[in-house]
Amino acid sequence: MLVGHAIGENDTAHARRVAASALACGAGFMSLCAVVMLALPHSLARAYTSVPGVVAIAATLIPIAGVFQVFDGLQVVAAGVLRGAGDTRAAMIANMLGFWLIGMPVSVWLGFGLDRGVAGLWWGFVAGLAAVATFLVTRVRVKLGGTLERVKLVAQPGEESDARA
Repeated sequence: MLVGHAIGENDTAHARRVAASALACGAGFMSLCAVVMLALPHSLARAYTSVPGVVAIAATLIPIAGVFQVFDGLQVVAAGVLRGAGDTRAAMIANMLGFWLIGMPVSVWLGFGLDRGVAGLWWGFVAGLAAVATFLVTRVRVKLGGTLERVKLVAQPGEESDARA
């Protein structure tokens, strides 16, 4: 939202600073979450259940979820920055391609092809998230590195436009 406000005010430098701050905060916070999940998987699992078999499975998946947190945080923040810059299509395409063309095949290959089970499925999901995050953060750099313009709404025939120039 702050990126969109800055662009609307024709303050490109502020839009870039806000975007960089948002990405840094998102990556920083999610990295802290990842450290906790990597360091304390058994404790976290036991906080939710006392069933030994469930704790064992959860403790193997929680560290994977920790890695996933960093990429998930980056892709969500980058998608928000792009939305503020008026670019909603990039996130949609990145998610479709990243999850269906990368995440799903890697999940199937690791989970079933290499017989890694549920951990393999989750690592495939991490691969998809990493691809989406990489694309979206790159898109933010490109989009905010160029000329930024306000989004202009165009009324359809027979409708009134309330867009302000």
